[in-house]
This record gives sequence, structure tokens and C-alpha cells, in this order.
Amino acid sequence: MKKVLLVFITAIILFLAVYGAFALTKNIISFVQFRKQFSSIAYVQDIKNGTVSLPDFYFISPDGKKIYLSDVLKNHKFVILSFGSIYCENCHNEYKIFEKNHLLDKVPKDCAFYFLVPEGRDFISQFEKDMNIHLPLYVLQNGIMKKLGISKIPAYMVVGKDRKVKIYIEGFRESSLMDMFEYVRKNGD
Repeated sequence: MKKVLLVFITAIILFLAVYGAFALTKNIISFVQFRKQFSSIAYVQDIKNGTVSLPDFYFISPDGKKIYLSDVLKNHKFVILSFGSIYCENCHNEYKIFEKNHLLDKVPKDCAFYFLVPEGRDFISQFEKDMNIHLPLYVLQNGIMKKLGISKIPAYMVVGKDRKVKIYIEGFRESSLMDMFEYVRKNGD
């Protein structure tokens, strides 16, 4: 009887030890994931606030060339990045307004402007044909919109030579675009 009781108590102690270790491990993993997510959100906010430099990412030109942000900024004081998607109705309207009002012709000197979309070139080519769009749409490096925290499109970033975001705007309004152009003109010298 004492042996059975001793085995029973030992089994309960082992069970509690294993369960405790499992629960502790689960809580540690949960905490680490929370911290990682919190840190990621804070990093995204720091990017949008212009307190950290953007990572050096690339996009692919309509003719298939890889273009790195750092290379663009070697030759320009600013770059304006327009993040969108061929599946975004608001982006379609933005593209039509850009073409109708010749807004790319109004981009200030010493500033580069890029329309960035995450879709593949085949999808973009079909979209351009279907929508009769003639803007240069660049394929964005996979996953970079998420890394930059862009969740609403269209979205714009004015990026300086230090790769820090000077202006971040979600949505498209021609007046906001003109404000970005004015900022570049005033700060370009």
C-alpha cells in the first residue's frame, strides 16, 4: 500500500513538474511573440515618424532592372514613393488623375518618383492594358510593404538622402501631393 501511494504521489509530482514546465515555456513563448510584435509596431511607427532610416529595399523597373532605394538617393535629394496595388480601386483613381493632370511632369527637380505595387509583372502588364494606364509601375520587393507598416493604400512617403521618411500620407488627394512637391522644393537646396 505504501509503494502504491509513493508511486501515485511521485506520478502526481512528475505530472505537475511537466505541466509547470510546459505552462512556463508556453508563457515565455507568448511573451516573446508579444514583445516581437510590439517591437515591430514600434519600429513601423519610428519609420513613419522619420526617426529611423528605411531599410535598403529594391523595386523592379518595367524593363526588369533592379533599383535599390540607396542608389536612387545617391542621385536625388528626395524620392517620393507611392505604394499601391493593381487590385485597389482608390489606386486606379489615383493613376487616372495622375495621367489626366500630367502630375508626373510636376515632380520637382532633384526628386525621383516611383509607383510601387507588390504584384508580378504579368499581372501589371494585363492591368495596364485593361485600364489603359501608361504610368511606370514598379514591382516592389516581396514583403516590404508589411515591413514598412503600410496597411492602407494608396500611401506616400517622401524620403530624404538619410533614408528617413520626411512625410507619410495615406490616401490620395492631389492637394496633398502638391504639398509634398512644395516640401521637396523648399528643402531641396
